[in-house]
Amino acid sequence: MFRYDPRSKDFHDYGQMVPGQQYVRSMAYHDGSVYAGVGSVGDVIRLDTATGTKTKISDQVPALLGVEPQKVPFAYDMAVVDGWLFVKFADPQMKLLFYDLGAGKWSDKSVGKNTPSDAGVFSFNQLQSRDGKVYVANNRELYEIDTATLESRSTGIAFGTSLRGAAWIPLDDPDLPGTSLVTLQSGGTITAFDIASRRSKALPSVVQGAPNPLHNLEAAPDGTLFMSGYPGGTGSRFDPRTGRTTRFPMGQAEGMAGLGDTMYFGIYPGGIISSAKLDAAAPAVSEKFRLGSGQDRPYVMKAHDGKLLIGSIPDYGKLGGALTIYDPADGGKKTYPDIVHNQSVAGLAQRGGRIYGSTTVHGGLGTDATESEAKMFVWDVAGERKVKEFTLDLPGLDSPKMISGLGFGRDGLLWGAADGFLFAMDPATLRVVKYKNVYPEVKNYGMWRPVYLRQGADGLLYTTLAGKLTVVDPRTMDHVTLGDYDEEVAFMTLARDADGHENIYFLGKAAESRLRMIPVRRGLARTVAVDNAGFEAAPLDDGAVPGWQGGGTLFTLSQERAYTGRRSMKIVDAARSGPEASAELTGEPVPAAAGAYYRARAKVYIEDGSTDDSVLLLSFLDKAGQPVGRMASAPLRGADQRRWIDAQASGTAPPGTASVRVSLYSSAWNLMTGYVDAVSLQQTRRG
Repeated sequence: MFRYDPRSKDFHDYGQMVPGQQYVRSMAYHDGSVYAGVGSVGDVIRLDTATGTKTKISDQVPALLGVEPQKVPFAYDMAVVDGWLFVKFADPQMKLLFYDLGAGKWSDKSVGKNTPSDAGVFSFNQLQSRDGKVYVANNRELYEIDTATLESRSTGIAFGTSLRGAAWIPLDDPDLPGTSLVTLQSGGTITAFDIASRRSKALPSVVQGAPNPLHNLEAAPDGTLFMSGYPGGTGSRFDPRTGRTTRFPMGQAEGMAGLGDTMYFGIYPGGIISSAKLDAAAPAVSEKFRLGSGQDRPYVMKAHDGKLLIGSIPDYGKLGGALTIYDPADGGKKTYPDIVHNQSVAGLAQRGGRIYGSTTVHGGLGTDATESEAKMFVWDVAGERKVKEFTLDLPGLDSPKMISGLGFGRDGLLWGAADGFLFAMDPATLRVVKYKNVYPEVKNYGMWRPVYLRQGADGLLYTTLAGKLTVVDPRTMDHVTLGDYDEEVAFMTLARDADGHENIYFLGKAAESRLRMIPVRRGLARTVAVDNAGFEAAPLDDGAVPGWQGGGTLFTLSQERAYTGRRSMKIVDAARSGPEASAELTGEPVPAAAGAYYRARAKVYIEDGSTDDSVLLLSFLDKAGQPVGRMASAPLRGADQRRWIDAQASGTAPPGTASVRVSLYSSAWNLMTGYVDAVSLQQTRRG
């Protein structure tokens, strides 16, 4: 815990509240003391802010919860109300306890689950009493607690989420007379409760929402792409052949795998395996089973021979992941924990009756690794036993913390990744027959998230080795790195578009809220000349920019910033209506061939604001100069500001194409100041 004085701008470090415990999850202040809710083993500590003295006050909590001291979950939420310290302990208890701040002791009363299947108390970060009553969300209803007696009752008002703030506010709403209890939901919706009439009303958000970051990406057997939101609540299905997106309710999926007509999702928290049928217009996700054995995050999911293989990370404060094998045909599930002592499973592949696995030394959050090096293992499915455990011996590979990306190539070899190494192993002898240290500067890479290694239809390997989008020729081990070398790519897969061409789809790591695609094309590529592509030519006497036309007042040549050379094109878009709300700066048309594939690129620097729509356009024109097709770059909403980033627009020239033209664009929705430079155009004929 830290204290900050805004007047002197001084920090004071109070140190760790409980030795060995890595979390202070909740805080409350009362009469010169701060109360700290600790995890991953739950404790409550009173910190004297003047002396720094720490006093544990939670000795009675294990008995009140009915668990052993080491089984007390996070002290997850905390608030001071009318002389009481309210402390909610997390899953599986989800129970609210009360500490008498004046008497210095815990009450034997509690609020929580009435049956094991109940939800218990949801989270809160602020509680405010009125007339001696305070309200919490419990078992998907709003509960009333009398702060004089701690007696509780349901108000009968349904509410199945957390209280994000809670205050009594007169809203001047005819449906909500008097003063209402008001809170927020995670999507920004305001919810107001009229306790007397047992009614609630949802009010619109007063702030503009942002897209949910994407947390996972996997191709389904039917060719569609599934994604999970972070945090959980929403999933998405995208068809790359039609461009159609469907959103549906789903928790935070750490892993995904398709098997037959079903997509499976590994949901955190709780190690839940859920599924959805692929033939449904809108996927309906339902729980199939839980991993159990203290497992929390199903990161690795593979389909093999009609069964589902799952590698998982344990719960908070625990070491030792597990291998789970699930048979959808009969619903049979077997979980094998701690196959490699105190390590979690980070890679899985099966050939015949043997499963080949790899590990990460890291366990659940709140733990320190006890093992120094990740390992590989071989599992006998019929015998249900580990038959081999070994380290990966490669020259220059120094005690990797994670080995991942396991999968069999068309050459019959078992491929995998560790740090910056890509390797291939003979599964019979377990001898590495080829390897390459693609990124020798990378050490100790990875924690839980597996490296993805996909077999392309073209015979190449596509991988997120060391977090870099990399394409490797498995015969020669030659490689290329795609995209921004400094950007870490979290998820990647391959899927076919409407023309049947296989492309790379991927997500970056930094709060990526958009799906990106790099087309994979065979054939000889050539650069097409774009007149004044770097904006270095001096403006003409009338102010026009050589090689470009239009743009109105939104586009001007600038020497304030440039990616290359001395100049760039500056965009200042400050309106959403009127003649200065939108403009397009068009380049000169250049000859093009129908059926050829074109990709326009540019560097973009966002000074402030956001490009809510495309900034780069690619237009195909017929002999008369009339448009026959148009491609747009992906919106750069939420993209990094104040650094040069990539934008690209690509597509196949439709029949009737005679020329192609690159344009810069700012729509009526954009409010931004930025710069564009280094425009380029590339053509690839089909091979």
